[in-house]
Amino acid sequence: MSQPDAFALGQSELNRFLFANVGVESNGMTLSVLSILARLGHDPWQQAGQLAALPKAAAVDRLAKIIATVPGSPWPPPDANAIATRLVALLPKHQDLPTVPAAKLALNGFQMSWPRAVLLTLLAVAVGATMLSLGGEQETVPHGSAFSIGASEPPTSP
Repeated sequence: MSQPDAFALGQSELNRFLFANVGVESNGMTLSVLSILARLGHDPWQQAGQLAALPKAAAVDRLAKIIATVPGSPWPPPDANAIATRLVALLPKHQDLPTVPAAKLALNGFQMSWPRAVLLTLLAVAVGATMLSLGGEQETVPHGSAFSIGASEPPTSP
């Protein structure tokens, strides 16, 4: 039985938070939480999951620091704190988020069936046997043939 993936883009419980508007930059561009986190080099879904797992006050403090550290941020710390308080309210409760290892996320949808396992095993054995059989052989070219290095004359026919 597969668990719902809270970090999948289309159905993520974090989307409301990640796509919420933080505010407008001095150049008129509206920034979302996702764009701020990405701009700072963070994985937005991972950061949102970590914020959701924190107590509310700690999440507000952490998000406010993130908002205030955006390069060219027009939001001083008091404004960043008010924005963070509004945004943290959009996070789902941390107990609702499943803990999914990164490897499981990467392999989501891949299922190993016994026919696939047998096929992969046979393929590995065939490749290994081929490598072993070719490992000791070296192709030699007789001296004086047209393909030898330094051949000065074409081969003569008997």
